Amino acid sequence: AHVDIFGADVRRQVEEEGVGYVMNGRTGQKMPIEKVVLDDIDVNARQYDLLNCVAQLNVPLLIVQGREDFPRLVKGAESLNEHARQAVLYWVDGAGHTFNMVHPHKEDTSEFLEALDVTTKFFKEHF
Repeated sequence: AHVDIFGADVRRQVEEEGVGYVMNGRTGQKMPIEKVVLDDIDVNARQYDLLNCVAQLNVPLLIVQGREDFPRLVKGAESLNEHARQAVLYWVDGAGHTFNMVHPHKEDTSEFLEALDVTTKFFKEHF
């Protein structure tokens, strides 16, 4: 629900070193964040105000979220649902951020297939 997920430490690191790093909670990778990303978020803050954007939507919105995802993302899905006029929030039980898919892809998970099925049905109903 919020594009600016970078804390003061990452912003300070970017200012001092030209690049900051955030830890990928799933893979443990240090993901680089460059100044251009932070500048874009700051300059376009109004356009990136997702809660305000979904509040202005006059079309149905489907939010498919893994119930076991990171707490920040679960709360974000709930916030998006509360702010949108025509939202449907669908929880995939037992799923995290990637619906339990791994990279490289080996096989589809039941959680991913559930999310895909819900999305397909939503598109068929509304579009």
